[in-house]
Amino acid sequence: MNIVKDIWNWILRNVSNLIGFLGLIATIYFGAFYIPDYLEEIKSEKIRTINKELVRTTKELIFNDTTFEAVDIKVLIDSKKITYGIEYPFNAIQLLFFVQESFMEDSYLPLSRRKELFDKIELLKSNLKVNDNRPPKSSFLGTLDLLSILSASLSVIIAIIAFISLYRKRQLEKAKEEELTTLEEQAINESSSFDRHRKFESNLTETLSSIEGVKVLSKIQRTGIDICFTFRDRTFYVEVKNLNRSKVAQSSVANFLLLMNEYEGIGLFVYNTELTQMAKKRINEFNKFSTSMVYPIRVQNPKDKRRILNLLETISSST
Repeated sequence: MNIVKDIWNWILRNVSNLIGFLGLIATIYFGAFYIPDYLEEIKSEKIRTINKELVRTTKELIFNDTTFEAVDIKVLIDSKKITYGIEYPFNAIQLLFFVQESFMEDSYLPLSRRKELFDKIELLKSNLKVNDNRPPKSSFLGTLDLLSILSASLSVIIAIIAFISLYRKRQLEKAKEEELTTLEEQAINESSSFDRHRKFESNLTETLSSIEGVKVLSKIQRTGIDICFTFRDRTFYVEVKNLNRSKVAQSSVANFLLLMNEYEGIGLFVYNTELTQMAKKRINEFNKFSTSMVYPIRVQNPKDKRRILNLLETISSST
C-alpha cells in the first residue's frame, strides 16, 4: 500500500510535467507522422480521382470519336494537372494501358468490339513518341511534399523547445525543493548546534592567527561577518556556516553577499557540508556583477593549517 501511495503522491506532484510530456509526444506524433501521412493520403486520393476521370474521358473519346489522336491524350493529362494542381504520375502510354484494361473488363461490350477498341488503342500507342514512355518528373518539393517537410521540421523544433522547457522547469523545481528542505533542516540544526558552531569558528580563527602574514582584526559588529583578517595587503571577510547534515541554503549565502556589497575586500563563505544549486548560482551571479569577490570554501577541519594556507595563497594570487 505504501508503494501505491508513493506512486500516487509522485503523480500528483508531477501532474503538470506529465501533461507537458504527453503534449510533447503528441506534437511529435502529429507533426512527424500523422500530418505527413494525412497529406500523402490527400495526394493519393487526388491521383486516383484524376486517373479515374482520365480513363473515363479517354474511353468515351476512343469509343465515339474516330478522329481522336494521341496528342489529345497529352492535352487531357495537362488539363488535369492544372485543375488539381498536382503532378499526374503516369505518362500517356501508361494511361492507355489503363483504358485498354477497362475496355477488356467491360462485359457489356461484345468481344469483337473489345478487340477492335484494343487494336485502336495499340495504334494510338504506336503513334506516341518514345519519350512519352517515360514517366513525368515528379517535383520533390511539390506543395504537399513541402508541407510534409515543414510540418515534420516544425514539430521537431517545437518538441526540442518543449523538452528543454520541461527539463529546465524540472531542474528549477528540484532546486526549489532542495532549497525548502535545506531551510527546514538548517533551522533545526542551527537551533541545536550553537556551541558546535562557535567552536568551529574559534578553531578557524586560531588557525588563521597561526599563519604567517595573517593578521586577525577586531571582530566587526555586524551579523554575518564572523572573522575579519588581512593577508598580503588584502582584507578578508569571513562568514562561517557550520551545520550538522543539511546543505547551505540560498538565503544564508544571500545575507553574506548583501554585506559584501558594503565592503571592499574578499569574501570567504566557509561551510562544512554542501551548497544547494541555487546558492552556488547566487554566488556566481554576484561575482559577475560585483567589484568584490566571494569564494565559497568547504572546510571540514578548521585546524587543517596547511590546507587553509594553500587556499589563501591560491585566492590571493588569483585576485
